[in-house]
Amino acid sequence: MNQELYDAYKHTTYLARTPVGEVLIRPEQTEPLLDELLGEYEAEEWAFITAWNPGSQLFSVYENHERQRELERALQAAGFVFFRGSGVPDADNWQPEESVLVLGISQARGVEFGRRFEQEAIVCGRVGEAARLVWCSGE
Repeated sequence: MNQELYDAYKHTTYLARTPVGEVLIRPEQTEPLLDELLGEYEAEEWAFITAWNPGSQLFSVYENHERQRELERALQAAGFVFFRGSGVPDADNWQPEESVLVLGISQARGVEFGRRFEQEAIVCGRVGEAARLVWCSGE
């Protein structure tokens, strides 16, 4: 695991705009509003995924938008409910990344989407549990 990347991902707020309000997810923390949202949709698991900046390499805004729409189309085709949001880093040396909070998706399936869109990691969890940062490479 790359410690610098881990620290960057850990010090990010993963924000999603949902019917119950703005859900603010932080790795290793719980989010009661997320549990409320999961209850509303009768879901147990979730994942926060982006298609932006594959391999943690900066891509153009246009290319990132196109990649994100492709991720959303793939999730929709697979039948997942998701809400748009963004990963907002604490540090100001990286731009917020468009992302989606996906409900009812297992960690393994979330990692599959992460790998498909060449992401280093995703954030995921279960009802009542702290959010986990999970490496897509299997580290």
